[in-house]
Amino acid sequence: AEASRLEMPLAQQLDGEGDDAASAASSKVSVSCLKSVAGAPLEDCNQDRDRLYSAPFQKARLELFLNSEDQEKFFTPAQRSLLLYEALALLPEFSGCLASGALADCYPMHSEPERENLVRSWATAKHWWRLQPMEPMRRYLGEKIAMYFVWLGFYNKWLVPLAALGCLAFFYGLATVAGDATADE
Repeated sequence: AEASRLEMPLAQQLDGEGDDAASAASSKVSVSCLKSVAGAPLEDCNQDRDRLYSAPFQKARLELFLNSEDQEKFFTPAQRSLLLYEALALLPEFSGCLASGALADCYPMHSEPERENLVRSWATAKHWWRLQPMEPMRRYLGEKIAMYFVWLGFYNKWLVPLAALGCLAFFYGLATVAGDATADE
């Protein structure tokens, strides 16, 4: 984590900062924009972690970082995946195995409780109508992949009314084609 300069949240905010009106207004605006664009529930968000200052990880200053005493909560699953892949990529045997075709790619083990939670709340066909759990997706998959799924959900949400309008126009055309003089010619 230190070699990759991974940004980690600090345990406490600096004195006198973070309480000004500008930061409060910007956080309210960003939350309202997020609600209006993605429509996702934000009550399960870990907003405390997101509002803290962050700094590049340094092992010598481990006690300054959030959850430094709890090894399970210190890195998110997405950060663990990134660190594991970076460590494996530095091994000469790994790149040799990839080049020779012995390995196609490497994937880290998944965090089972978080994966099961996502499957229960999001990744089943019977939950197609539910809003996407953005914060659990971000913690488990990482920011970029979670943003991709949020964009797909937003895109599909706006395609449904347009598809319904297209179906109505098609069926109206089928119903009126028999009595249309232009179509008879």
